Amino acid sequence: MSDRNGLTSLLVDRKISTKVALGFACVLVILGTVSCMAYFAFISSAERVLLYSQRVAVVDIARDIDRGFISLRHFVREYAFTGVAANIDEAKKEETSLRGLIQRGLTEIKNPERHRRLENFSSVFEEYLKNFVRVIAWTQEQGKSIQSGLDPLGDAQRQHFDALITGLTAANDTVATAVANEGLKHFMLARLGVNKLLARQDAATGAAVAKSFGDLDMNLRGLDAATKGTAMREAFEQLRMGVA
Repeated sequence: MSDRNGLTSLLVDRKISTKVALGFACVLVILGTVSCMAYFAFISSAERVLLYSQRVAVVDIARDIDRGFISLRHFVREYAFTGVAANIDEAKKEETSLRGLIQRGLTEIKNPERHRRLENFSSVFEEYLKNFVRVIAWTQEQGKSIQSGLDPLGDAQRQHFDALITGLTAANDTVATAVANEGLKHFMLARLGVNKLLARQDAATGAAVAKSFGDLDMNLRGLDAATKGTAMREAFEQLRMGVA
């Protein structure tokens, strides 16, 4: 009780100015404490907002990379199947966009595991583009071969068939004419199948081409027997040499 009275008397006995100064000091201490707590709370909230914004940005980048790569694959596949050069330009646009997104991702992503995965994706992406360049070169070379080799030979062979059919028709050899017409049909199917096989490289088309050539070979055997000792033998020999 005496200690409490002593503390009370210590405050009571002070001048009014001293009491005001002590009260003001207490208020300052309280305000300082509250301000520090608010400051640290604000810093913590700001860090959390920045972390959230960074994660949202990473998610956006990942989504855009996924969409961009799907779009790139679409144009690559279209070019591989159709050979339309416009798909190359569209694929290059997607390539440029993806390179920018990957670079942003490598800069933005801080998580080591996610950063490593994006680095792995970047390596796979570069290898995919190298293969696409090879496909472009191969397709262009294939187109040149078709235009300079297969198409002219095919047209010439069609003319040989037409000449043989015309001669057999004039000779009134209906059996040989029917065989020649059937052979022309199988030749055209084989020619169409070869072009498809070069474009698609699928097993079903390859099997169809093999069957067409097999049927054509049987027709040539029939024509060989039908034209022996006839005026159409020379026309048949030109036709057989062209097929061989």
